[in-house]
Amino acid sequence: MGRRRRKTTPKRPVRTIPSIFNCPRCGRNAVRVELNRNIGQGTVHCGNCDVQATITITPLTEPVDAYGEFVDICATQPVTSSKTPNSRVSQE
Repeated sequence: MGRRRRKTTPKRPVRTIPSIFNCPRCGRNAVRVELNRNIGQGTVHCGNCDVQATITITPLTEPVDAYGEFVDICATQPVTSSKTPNSRVSQE
């Protein structure tokens, strides 16, 4: 007589933190976050509508945290819509 085998449970895949986020202004999935830990600044930039913000960061700041601050900045300070293709709107 053999022993009963235990059923294996399927493992859930581990969710990763995204590296490209949704833009609160244009709604497209085009926001990129670059963190420069040496100088303590992070740059959040939308590739579609050219909205850009510079955020001060700490050594523990992750790209998701910088994106959250960017969304807060866009919510408190509305950005004027400029239709010229080469203009960049900067918020600080």
